[in-house]
Amino acid sequence: MTSTNQGIWPPYEAFYISSMQFNSQSAVRSIARVSAVFEKLPSQPTLEDIEALPSQKILNELQNVILQGAALARYFWPVRTGHEDRAEHLKQAFSVTGDSPLYDRDLRNTIEHFDERLDKYLGFGLVGYIFPEFVGYRPIDDGVPVHFFPSLLHRYRSLSASR
Repeated sequence: MTSTNQGIWPPYEAFYISSMQFNSQSAVRSIARVSAVFEKLPSQPTLEDIEALPSQKILNELQNVILQGAALARYFWPVRTGHEDRAEHLKQAFSVTGDSPLYDRDLRNTIEHFDERLDKYLGFGLVGYIFPEFVGYRPIDDGVPVHFFPSLLHRYRSLSASR
């Protein structure tokens, strides 16, 4: 017996909490790692300081925060039916409401269906400068289109909405 009409059977609640704690702690560790990178910057960073940032490390940690957030969201808003009692129990226990950023289903779908959105975005054909990993100041606009890989899906959403 995993749940009751009132939510989670009390002896099993610890399993949910432990699983959610793993996701939360992983995200917090990633935030701390990104923060540590930026704390090393001088108060007035130069272009060289910005260019020396470990872009891949920063983006990996930020992606982990997003993925762990999506994992937590599934506990509160399950994808499949039949888990509503558990979800309601956890929302009440953690005081989570629909105002939570975790509730943004579009964001979660963007994360979980990244491969499909990437297929569609790349299907539009890209020309110009493509930055697969980028953290820093936006390059000077010289008229050539610029594509930043972390924001490609945002651009795809804009493009597909206009077609």
